[in-house]
Amino acid sequence: MFKDLNWAPAFKRAAIFVAIWLGLVYVMSVAAPDSFLAMTREQVPSLIINAIMFFFLFAFIFAVTEKRRTQRVEQLNAQKGKSSKRQAETNGEVPEGTLKGQRNPNTSRKKARRKR
Repeated sequence: MFKDLNWAPAFKRAAIFVAIWLGLVYVMSVAAPDSFLAMTREQVPSLIINAIMFFFLFAFIFAVTEKRRTQRVEQLNAQKGKSSKRQAETNGEVPEGTLKGQRNPNTSRKKARRKR
């Protein structure tokens, strides 16, 4: 489960989330210092420790979700590729990608006749 994790995008997303979280903490402490955490020098180290812990937690979560997402996409592409080829062969149609030289089904010949 934990091998083949893609850490680079996970660290980027985690950094963005932690930066947003720190920004919101700062904005809320400035906007409403009485009802929210007032930033004092004694609280800054604990805030930094929390930010580091959240960073690694978010990085792990994002790495696992990215791996699962890529696995699902690969499975869907494999199923989609097999099913579309099978349907085209059973219907007697030309498989996708080999439409070179055939007429475009998206054009209307009636409209072209009316303009003439």
